[in-house]
Amino acid sequence: MATDERPPSDLAGEVHGPSSSDGSTASTAAPSDARAEEEAARLRAELLDADVGDLIANHAYGLFELTRIYLAAEPPRLADATLVIDALAGLLAGVADRLGERGQLLEAALRQVQLAFVRLRDLTHDETAS
Repeated sequence: MATDERPPSDLAGEVHGPSSSDGSTASTAAPSDARAEEEAARLRAELLDADVGDLIANHAYGLFELTRIYLAAEPPRLADATLVIDALAGLLAGVADRLGERGQLLEAALRQVQLAFVRLRDLTHDETAS
């Protein structure tokens, strides 16, 4: 796979939309598009002001909740839960120690869903073997 070697400033347009040479967003859009762009700019500013540890912890918690949803499905969606558990474990392996108490709580949550997964997998296996 080839890597994109453009400078980050060139890649920003792909995330935030096209911009003019002064860095502002092009304003040739309809009024509703302009309002949407203003809202997007406000949200970007809020993200820049937020604590990055909180943002990462919130996303990790979202993965925890998604795992719970897959495990609670009838029948449990074990393959999907496995993928989400692995993603959460990978994320926490890289940053939990830098999240302080949030990292510790998320690691405990990960252990909780891993245990629930094993119990459900074993229960499902026992039911299909009968």
